[in-house]
Amino acid sequence: MDDSVRRTELAKFLRAKRAAITPDVYGLPKSTRRRTPGLRREEVALRANIGVAWYTWLEQGRDIHVSRDVVNRIAVALNLSTSDRSYLASLAAQQTSIPDKVGEEPITEALDLLNGFNAGPAMLWNARFDCIAYNHIADVIYEWSDSPEPFGLNVIWRFFMDTKRQELYSGAEHLVHDCVGMLRARYASQIGEPDFEALVKVLLSQSESFAVLWARQRTAPIEPVPFVLTHPTYGKLALRSVRALFPPISGSTLVFGIPTDNSTKAVLKRLSAG
Repeated sequence: MDDSVRRTELAKFLRAKRAAITPDVYGLPKSTRRRTPGLRREEVALRANIGVAWYTWLEQGRDIHVSRDVVNRIAVALNLSTSDRSYLASLAAQQTSIPDKVGEEPITEALDLLNGFNAGPAMLWNARFDCIAYNHIADVIYEWSDSPEPFGLNVIWRFFMDTKRQELYSGAEHLVHDCVGMLRARYASQIGEPDFEALVKVLLSQSESFAVLWARQRTAPIEPVPFVLTHPTYGKLALRSVRALFPPISGSTLVFGIPTDNSTKAVLKRLSAG
C-alpha cells in the first residue's frame, strides 16, 4: 500500500468528520468568528486529550504514527459511529488486506448456499462489491448474466452507470447511499489494491453523484436494510436485505433479499418455480 495515499485519506476523513460536528453538540458557544464549519482542531485535540500540533499533523497527512489509545480517543472526540471507528482504526494502523485468489471450491460452496435460498434473490459480493455468485431469482431481477464489461458485475458501478438499474432502484436511494458507505468502509483496507482503486477512479471520473457521496467520507455497516424495487415486469417488490460475511472468501459478503409483503412473496415464489 502507498503510505502517502493512506495518510492523505486519513487526513481527509478527519477533516470531514470534524467539519460535520456542530459546536453546540458539545455545549460550545456558536461564534460568528468561526472561519470553518464544525469544531476547531484545538477543540478536538482537547476532547481527545492530545496535543494540538500532533492532531494538526494528522490532518495535514504528515508521516507520524499514533497508538490505538490515541485513535480511540480521537474517535470519541469526533463522535464517530461504529463503522467510522473501524475505518479510522484501519487507516491509522496502516492495515491492508490482499484479496485472496478465489478458487472453485469456495464459489461452489457459495452457489450451493445461494441456490438453496428460494424465498428471494441471493448473491455473493467480493471485497469491492462485484457480484461473483447469485441464484436464479437474483439473475432474473438484476440481470447479472447479461452484465457489460469491465465493471458490469459491480454493484456500485451498476447503481451509478446503468440507467436500468437506476430505474429499478427508483425510490430506494437510501440503499444506494448505504452501499457507497459500505464501499467506503472497505476502502481503508484496500488502499493501493489495483482492482479496487480502478473502480473508485472510474466512478469518480464518470459519476458526479458518486463523487458527491464519496466525498462525504460516510461509512456504513453491514446490516439489514429494507427497500422497494420497481421492476418493469414484476412491479413493486418490497424486500429486506440481510447481509453476512462469508469467511471462505476474504472480504466477501452474502446478501439475501427477503420479501416483506404477500404480493412480493407471490411474485418471487413464481420466479423460484420458473
